[in-house]
Amino acid sequence: MALPADCSVLNTSKLHATAVVRLAYSPSGTKLAAASQDTTISLLKTPIIQNQLDVTSLQGHNGAITSISFSSNDQFLLSSSADKSCIVWNMKPGKKGEKLLTLDRVNRPRVSDMTPSTPSSTAASATSSGSKQQNPEFAEQIRQAQFYNDDKIIVVASGNKLYFY
Repeated sequence: MALPADCSVLNTSKLHATAVVRLAYSPSGTKLAAASQDTTISLLKTPIIQNQLDVTSLQGHNGAITSISFSSNDQFLLSSSADKSCIVWNMKPGKKGEKLLTLDRVNRPRVSDMTPSTPSSTAASATSSGSKQQNPEFAEQIRQAQFYNDDKIIVVASGNKLYFY
């Protein structure tokens, strides 16, 4: 790769109230996600020059975002946070920004209430029935979460442990 002779700024925009701490490009290069300490993720349509900063804001975490990762097919974004949770976001056209899944418990993920076809009989009951001993929250903040094995597995790093879902 050759570096351009002139590295001038093409565009700048304030996206967040606090520092941007993570950036991730989608595999197709059509989206750029910028995560912040202010608990939000900004999703930009690329190339930025042609799309005049088309920004969608994703809100759902209660702590600083610690990681963001796109699925290999560009259809999902996975975020993790200091609030000890991960969220799988829908990136499909017309549904961009919908929460599909929240991972905030060690044993069973909680399917978001926003998902139309929610198999919530076992997942939601673990959260609402008070069975915290059987299904505890993550002990430490989640530092990293990532899609793995052609998006069939989500890997979560919390403390000194890896969790595979």
